[in-house]
Amino acid sequence: MYGAKAYKSVDLNTAVISASPHALITMLMDEAIKRMRLARIHMEERQFAEKGKCIGKAIQIIQDGLLAALNMELGGEIALRLKGIYEYITQQLVLASARNDDALIQLCIELLSEVRAGWVDIAQEG
Repeated sequence: MYGAKAYKSVDLNTAVISASPHALITMLMDEAIKRMRLARIHMEERQFAEKGKCIGKAIQIIQDGLLAALNMELGGEIALRLKGIYEYITQQLVLASARNDDALIQLCIELLSEVRAGWVDIAQEG
């Protein structure tokens, strides 16, 4: 099992090192969405500690990755809107965790997935 984990880690590290800044943001969004989906599974299985860890990780990715990457000076109105969306998702995830509210987690997944789709479209246009 260790070999598989080590291989996956090396593969991920290689992907991160070789990724463009645009691709890195996409990777962060993918990981946050993955963590939210896992949180829903853990909630359904009544594994509340694991649910909390997944939501906490999703919030950390949004706060320390996506929000921190915004350039408010150069990004203008788009950066301001993304900031609002990321902050809203963070607030809803906190509520979802406290209330064990699956629908709120799903809402956050949908919102971030929509932002991700737009982000990917920008890369394809450029």
